Amino acid sequence: MMANIIWSGLCLGLVSIFSTSVLFIAIPICVGWLMAPYGMYFLGRPVESEKYSLSEKEYRELRQYARRTWHFFEQYVNEEHSWLPPDNVQEEPYIGAVGRTSPTNMGLALTAVYSAFQRGYITQTEMIDWFEKMLGSMKELDRYRGHFFNWYSTKLGAVLNPNYVSTVDSGNLAAALLVIEQALNQLDKKPWPNPAFWMGLDDT
Repeated sequence: MMANIIWSGLCLGLVSIFSTSVLFIAIPICVGWLMAPYGMYFLGRPVESEKYSLSEKEYRELRQYARRTWHFFEQYVNEEHSWLPPDNVQEEPYIGAVGRTSPTNMGLALTAVYSAFQRGYITQTEMIDWFEKMLGSMKELDRYRGHFFNWYSTKLGAVLNPNYVSTVDSGNLAAALLVIEQALNQLDKKPWPNPAFWMGLDDT
C-alpha cells in the first residue's frame, strides 16, 4: 500500500514539473494505481452465499430422479446391446434404443453403475458383474493406437463410419475410468452391508 502511494505521488509530481500537458492523462492513471490495493482487497474478500437446505419433499424428488435415471441403464445396457449403453432412445415417432454408442456414453454408464451402488440400487456383487460385462465388451472393440473410435454399433461391436477419434469423448472416458479406479480401490473401506440399501429399496 505504501509503495503505491509513494510511486503514484512521485509519478504525478514528475509529470506536474516536466510535462503538464499530459497531466490530465497522468491523474487517472495515478489514482487507479493508488486505489489498486483497495480494489484487490474488495475482489479478494470471501463470497458470502446463503446456504440452502433441501426440504424432505425436494430430497425425495431428487432421489426419484436418480432412480429413474438408473432405470435407463438397467433397461438398455443389456445383452442385446453387448452391455454397451445406447446413445439415446427415440419415443416419438417410436424407434426405441439406437444401436450406437460412444466413449462418452461408455464412461457415463460406468459411473452410473457405481452411482447405483452408492445409492443402494444394486449390491456390490451386482456392480462388479456390471463392470466385468461392460469392460469385457469394451476390451473387444477395435481401437486406434489405444484410443476408442467415436462411434460403435452396440449390437455388432463394429466401428461406425466415418472412423475418427474424438478428443472430447476420449477425455470423458478417461475421466470416468479414473473415477472408477479410485472407487474400486476404496471398496474395502466401504461398510457392509451397504447402509444405503434400504433407502435404495425405498426409492425403487
